[in-house]
Amino acid sequence: MSPQHASWTSAEESAFVDFLFEHRAEAGDGGNFKATTFQKALTHIAPFFKRGAAKSVKNLRNKWNNFRRVYRVIQAIKLVSGWVWDDTTGATITVDTAASWDDYVKKHPEAKPFRNKGWPYFSKISHILPSTAAGANIFHPTTDPDNSSERSSSPDPGSTPPDSSEVNDTESSDREATPPPPSRPTFQKRAREAATPSQPPAKRVRASQGAAALQSMSASIADFGTAISAALAPPPPPAFDPSPVRRTAAVAAVLRLEADWLSTRERVTLIDFLRSDRTATEIYLALDEADVRKEWVRCQLEKLGIIV
Repeated sequence: MSPQHASWTSAEESAFVDFLFEHRAEAGDGGNFKATTFQKALTHIAPFFKRGAAKSVKNLRNKWNNFRRVYRVIQAIKLVSGWVWDDTTGATITVDTAASWDDYVKKHPEAKPFRNKGWPYFSKISHILPSTAAGANIFHPTTDPDNSSERSSSPDPGSTPPDSSEVNDTESSDREATPPPPSRPTFQKRAREAATPSQPPAKRVRASQGAAALQSMSASIADFGTAISAALAPPPPPAFDPSPVRRTAAVAAVLRLEADWLSTRERVTLIDFLRSDRTATEIYLALDEADVRKEWVRCQLEKLGIIV
């Protein structure tokens, strides 16, 4: 009569993982637990037993080794560029990423069950096992990995994913072996580019003190020349209002200021004079003192022969 295999239900698995998570401080190097921890776990999951052979400490150790193997498989999947791992939908492969997934599974068949199906224990087990995330050797879907001769045994790709309602151990209670570690992704190492020899820094040409003094003196002379040119330059012509505006203002001033002492003819002559001579218009508008303005007007009219 063949030995009866240990059969695991999802309830037993969940209880087992929860127990190890609560006792994760007892894990040693590489996430290994002592037999005493597995003995306590055996008592913890006993209420969830349904059928099959009664489980032993060895069954629990083998189950934990299987969990660690699956964890490393998923961890490798999570490192692949372009895929998004989800504990419910697995690698979440779409039409766009199907080709890269098929290439990956050909070399890593242990990943096959997780195409679009997750593993509910990954999060808790990640808190138990030490991080083994790699930084440089990451599988890229567009890169063909090297055909390495090293091949590890892989988990049964045709088996039911670990989160099914019933998961059967392949180990018997009498003869159980620790499963081999999963095959690790083989990677194509990028050829290191030859370093471009750095150019030696250009030597600075240090000017002598005498040359520096000459340069400073030359700059000072140039600045002095600029200042002298600016000082000797004729002042800019004063800003005037547009001629029509100034002439209109002059006409209004003549009619307002000179009506009490000039005749109509004299005022018309003065207006005509200011219209034809812009300089005279500016002088007239600038004379604020009445006596001076009247004397200047008298002189202009005398020159014109209007007043004798």
